[in-house]
Amino acid sequence: MTDRPAEPTPADEVDLDRRSFFRTFGRNAVMAAGQVVGAADVLRRGAGVTDPEALTDEPDPGAMRKDARTRGPSSAPLGARSGSAPFRSPYRLVDDGLILVDQRELPEAIVELTCRDGRDVARAMRDGSVSGAPVLGQVAAYAMALTARRHAARRPGALHMELETANEHLRRWRPSARPVHAALERIANRRSALPEDTAADVLADVLRAEADAIASEAASDHAALARHAAAILPRPVDRPLELLVHGSTGAMGGGLVGTCLAVVQLIAAEGRPVHVWLTETRPTLEGARVAAWELRQAGIAHTVIPDGAVAWLITRHPPDAALLGAEWLTASGDAAVISGGAAVAALCATLAAPPVPVVLCAPLSTYDATTPDGSAIPDELWSRRQLKPDGPRRPNAGPELRAPVVDVVDARWLTAIVTEEGVTGPPFGPALTAASDARGRRLAHPVAGH
Repeated sequence: MTDRPAEPTPADEVDLDRRSFFRTFGRNAVMAAGQVVGAADVLRRGAGVTDPEALTDEPDPGAMRKDARTRGPSSAPLGARSGSAPFRSPYRLVDDGLILVDQRELPEAIVELTCRDGRDVARAMRDGSVSGAPVLGQVAAYAMALTARRHAARRPGALHMELETANEHLRRWRPSARPVHAALERIANRRSALPEDTAADVLADVLRAEADAIASEAASDHAALARHAAAILPRPVDRPLELLVHGSTGAMGGGLVGTCLAVVQLIAAEGRPVHVWLTETRPTLEGARVAAWELRQAGIAHTVIPDGAVAWLITRHPPDAALLGAEWLTASGDAAVISGGAAVAALCATLAAPPVPVVLCAPLSTYDATTPDGSAIPDELWSRRQLKPDGPRRPNAGPELRAPVVDVVDARWLTAIVTEEGVTGPPFGPALTAASDARGRRLAHPVAGH
């Protein structure tokens, strides 16, 4: 695989003062999974999430313009004032490509990368341009569909070789992100179900339809997860609900809808006061950079703390609950979370009296019944490329630096695991099996309104 970078494209100017789109999105789209699925339909048609009317029934005409001005690839400061205030989902589709927001550049600028096939998407995953297990599963599926379309004119043997190569590269660069494996397994199953003499353009259409289904299901599932989680969280009297959140778990990490931050957004949309404590989430600072940016856009009160200050927070200002996103959920309830999350869970469970409840927000795309426990989750380290020096926000990746991408939360530290099928408590194994089976039945026989 060559090091040819994904192709940068111009980005729009952003006005931080225009937040109505985010608030409206939380009030309507997250509360109604059907609307979220409608938003996914808009995205996969290639429109992107640039028009509030595509997502909500209460558009703010002043929030953004369809004819927004553009600037250079790295010159779109988020504090810039302009007539345009676009919000991009982490990805959107055009006729022959997948456009990704380069999350490494947030919050200073919105820079977009255009990927033409699976190799390009794999490079973006390798470099950390797109991050968050749920969204990685979606872009991996679209990467396979793009590969089939781009190479449709080649001989069948060459086309299938390109698909196998793309599959290998996509699996390689985020081995601890279960949704990537799950999405690629679904794509492989669709390929294998087709007759050997299937025309290349038909194959490309079938893979695109499967990628569309993966994206739509994720949007609906995340919205359902948010509703279940919001319902079990405390309702303090005369003060805001205090939540501790680790990592980037908003739309940037989830697709059109996040996981933990979707819970927060729904609570705020219901009119319940809420304040979020965000860890920086080192070494990539996903919490301080990406999650804080998303909460700021949504107008939700938040405070960023160093990862090393979690013990101080729990002993001096214990939150009402901690929310963690999942990268890989095992049959026992052990889960891989973004690095540092295991310490958050352990401290919440042991430092405070009573313990701070720890809620794992885990769509079932992260679940693998064949992984018995946390010891079987693939290990993964950030590469030197991902940790290259870039000012004060990233560490110098010297020869002695070892930075894990994920660590494992022991199930005994979890108070609850919330999936799109509902809330499960310990012991988690039987309940997760039941939830996975329920999801399988639902997708086989969909019922309107989920």
